[in-house]
Amino acid sequence: MIYFHLKLVSISQKRYVWGLLLLLGLSFSACEPEDDTVVIPPNQAPVIQRLTPNINKQLLPQNETLSLSFKLADNEKLAKFRLDLQLRLPDGFLIADSLITESNISGTLETVEEDISLAGFPLFSQLVFTATVTDADNEIATDTYELAILSEDLQPPLFKIFSLIPSIMIR
Repeated sequence: MIYFHLKLVSISQKRYVWGLLLLLGLSFSACEPEDDTVVIPPNQAPVIQRLTPNINKQLLPQNETLSLSFKLADNEKLAKFRLDLQLRLPDGFLIADSLITESNISGTLETVEEDISLAGFPLFSQLVFTATVTDADNEIATDTYELAILSEDLQPPLFKIFSLIPSIMIR
């Protein structure tokens, strides 16, 4: 009889332990209440991404039209887009520095496109385009794209190609 009583106690203790383990497991898996507060990050600089061309430097013939497109974004509000051009000789000497376009923009996401004919630029010159976006708090972001102008037949003298390629690739 004592043996039977001890066996019943041990079974009830096992049930007690299993019950505690079950409650403990449920308490660990219980979800905490959701926090409805939204943390807004402080103002950051805008973002500019060049969509086309998708490479940073290239060689193009003089008869081409260059299509530049940019995606602009800011977490608060965009204000201005500007596209500048520097025209350089193959040795890097600056010939001209000019503004291609400047426009006021708004919103938080914008796409800007610009088509530029390369026909008027001197052969073997380098074009350096700098796109700048400014947000409402005067924070800025820039993107630079470089290309070199080749002749229309794409067969310039070898000394011109070899003098052009190192200056484009080193920067």
